[in-house]
Amino acid sequence: MKIKGILAVAGFAVVLSAPAQAEVIDFLTMANGNEYGTSTLTVGTNGILDITATKGEGDGFAYLDNGDAGLGVCGAINSSNQCIDASDDNVTSNEELTFSFKQLVRIDGIWINNNHDNPYYFSAGDTVMLNGQESAPEIYDAKTSYNALDIEGFFFGEVSQFTLGYNNDANSPQFYVSKIAYTIISVPEPATLGLLALGLFGLGAARKKRA
Repeated sequence: MKIKGILAVAGFAVVLSAPAQAEVIDFLTMANGNEYGTSTLTVGTNGILDITATKGEGDGFAYLDNGDAGLGVCGAINSSNQCIDASDDNVTSNEELTFSFKQLVRIDGIWINNNHDNPYYFSAGDTVMLNGQESAPEIYDAKTSYNALDIEGFFFGEVSQFTLGYNNDANSPQFYVSKIAYTIISVPEPATLGLLALGLFGLGAARKKRA
C-alpha cells in the first residue's frame, strides 16, 4: 500500500479508536459538603454540564441541599446563596431542572430520592417528568444500590439537553436528584483531525496519480 494510502487508513483508525469518557456527578455528596444555590450550576470535565432551574413561569435556582438530599430547585436565595425558604429546595409542582451539555453525551443513569433519608428512593407507581413526558424510574433496593454505578435509574440515548421535572399527580412526591452518570461521546482532537485530513489528501492524490 502506498504511504499516502496508509496515512488515510491511519487517520480513520485514530478517530474510530478514540475512547469514550464516562463520568458520574454525585450531587448528594456535593451538597453535603457545601449547600448553596446558583442560577447556573456548572459541573463535569471542562464544565461540560450546565444545570438551570425554572419555577412556575420564571427562573429559579439550581440548589444543592445538604442532609442527604441532593440537587433541587429554590425560588429565591439570599446574599449567602442559601435558600430563603428552607422548605423550598426540592423539585416539586411546576418546577423543572434543565441539563445542558456542551458536547453530545449518552445518559447512563439518573438517581433520584424523595427525602433526606439517604438513600430513600421512589416507591412503585411514583413518576417524574422527563422531557415533558411521564417517566417511571426503575425501582430497586435503595440500601444496597446507591453506590453501585452499574444500577441505572433511567436510561435513554444520546442527548445534548434534557429536562427533569415534577409530575403533578397523587403518586409523585417531591424529589431531589442524587447523581447522574453519562458518557461523553468522543470527538477528534485537533491533531487527530490534522492526521485525518492529511490521510484524505494523500488518498486523493494517489487516486489522481493513478488516473
